[in-house]
Amino acid sequence: MGKTAEHESIAVGMKRERQDSVLISDSETYLPPTPQSIRKKFPETLPASTESTPTRRKRLKRVPLKYRPEKNTILEVHDVTQTLSDEPEKVGFLYHALINSQRIIVVNGAGVSVASGIPDFRSSKGIFSKYGGSSGKDLFDINLFRSSDKIQQFTSMIRDLSSLVERSKPSKFHHFINELAKTSNLLRVYTQNIDCLELQCPYLETKSPLPSKAPFPNVIQLHGNIKQVSCTKCHINYPLGPNFSAKMSCPECIELDNVRELVGKRTLGHGILKPKIILYNEHHPDGEAIGAISEMDLKSRPDCLIVAGTSLKIPGVKRMVKEFAKAVKSCKGCVIWLNKEPPPTSIINYIENMDLIVVADCDSIPDLVSGYKDKYIYKRVKTSTPQIKIDMLNTCKI
Repeated sequence: MGKTAEHESIAVGMKRERQDSVLISDSETYLPPTPQSIRKKFPETLPASTESTPTRRKRLKRVPLKYRPEKNTILEVHDVTQTLSDEPEKVGFLYHALINSQRIIVVNGAGVSVASGIPDFRSSKGIFSKYGGSSGKDLFDINLFRSSDKIQQFTSMIRDLSSLVERSKPSKFHHFINELAKTSNLLRVYTQNIDCLELQCPYLETKSPLPSKAPFPNVIQLHGNIKQVSCTKCHINYPLGPNFSAKMSCPECIELDNVRELVGKRTLGHGILKPKIILYNEHHPDGEAIGAISEMDLKSRPDCLIVAGTSLKIPGVKRMVKEFAKAVKSCKGCVIWLNKEPPPTSIINYIENMDLIVVADCDSIPDLVSGYKDKYIYKRVKTSTPQIKIDMLNTCKI
């Protein structure tokens, strides 16, 4: 009997070793197909956070929703304290959606970073007005690289934005999303921003390039990032430095051509270094991976969608939000709009209605949630505690 038990333990141990080796080999496939020397030039994870992302917790029993507002109900927040007193039901619904939902998808835009000092695009003080563009196509088009005049303007804009991003810190809203990730209530963040501010939070991370297989990071950069430059020919990544120029040649391509020339082979030419932001009329290198991730999230039965700090002007992002909203509604979840401006009727009709439209600064949302908790949730606990003690004493007497 002892020998049989020993054989069984050895077999179990061998099985575990095989499983471990499979996991190790799977993780290695996520590395980009570049030499080790090149990988050291820029980390695969942007930027490296000090703590690992927590594993997804087991699904808990859903907290019942006691109040659901009429479709497209508007909650305007000018003063947090006043709003808590005047609109307790609407704020209570928002609190329920953000705290009790277990698979939250966030699609955000420039509005969530304004409090960090990063300008938005379309306001009177936004990027478009500062650099003379009326739309994104004027400033973020791949065809700019064919015009010597516009390329200088593009270079200046990228340098200014990069310098601004380096000095900026995550906003309250970024930290709030980080807390959702910490408690494993966050399913995914799809960000249109290129500033990487959310990645300064310990529980939010991404990878560049995105892996083709799960596990996927919890932050997906839809439009790339301003922390890196990428060669248009060999696609190697480098950090974007303060002396960036849109006509800089790729050092890796130059080195390869020098080696080929030394051995008597024909040179292949070299690419230029372009910021790793996705421009209009440009192929998206992570397009297939983003499609696979969003498809997986749609099948994960998300129960809350937060559309924050964006006007949904980009057609692809607008379609993504529509699909996510449809999946959330099928699970009787909550669709929330957070922005300083309410959505136009065309957006509401396209998404086919929302549960709550919160017209407010995104940074006021954490204060609204914590204020509701202090004013209403803790109050209920305090008023119910004496009765619980009385019931317990009566039970003990019996």
